[in-house]
This record gives sequence, structure tokens and C-alpha cells, in this order.
Amino acid sequence: WSKLLRIETISFPNPKYLILEGVGAASKGIRERACQVIWVEVDQPLGYQRVILRDGMSIAEEMKTWQKLETIYFAKNETKNSSTLWVDGDSEAKIDTSSNFWGAYR
Repeated sequence: WSKLLRIETISFPNPKYLILEGVGAASKGIRERACQVIWVEVDQPLGYQRVILRDGMSIAEEMKTWQKLETIYFAKNETKNSSTLWVDGDSEAKIDTSSNFWGAYR
């Protein structure tokens, strides 16, 4: 983040499952090869708050700019409408450790 560039390459054997996360993870070239494309819907102020809690205030102004750019990117690439599953990211996930069940509750 701080250098705005990639500084490493990661190589790994062909995995059974691969999860890509991030703004470009559902780009057209990737979507064409994906079994599932999951869109996580999060209200922008809540998303901003989560990033600030995770990364600190030093990223606050950059994050505001980033959110504007990602909104443009998502619209241009029709990311949400091209997704196969939509998830409500505003909810708090509750995990029942006594089973394999998880749910989101407001």
C-alpha cells in the first residue's frame, strides 16, 4: 500500500481451490475462468471505518480516493452484475463452533 507497487511474486502449484480477493479479483479475464465470482456488498462508510480500524489513520485520505476509484472500476467492469453470488458484508458474521454452520445477523 505505502509504495503503490507490487514487490513480490508468489508461485504455487495448481491448488484444488483458489480464492482471489480484491478490487481486480473479478476482472473480465479472471471471471471467464472462475467457477464462482462473489460480490461482497459493503456500505462505503462502513468499509472505510473497517479499513481505518485495521490500518490506522495514516491511510485515511488515500482510502477516500481509493473508494472513488474502485466505484468507477466496478461500474466500468460490471463487477457486481457479473458476480454469481452476492453476500451482505454489512452484517456481523456469527460462527457456531459446535457445527459447520455460519450465519450473518443484524
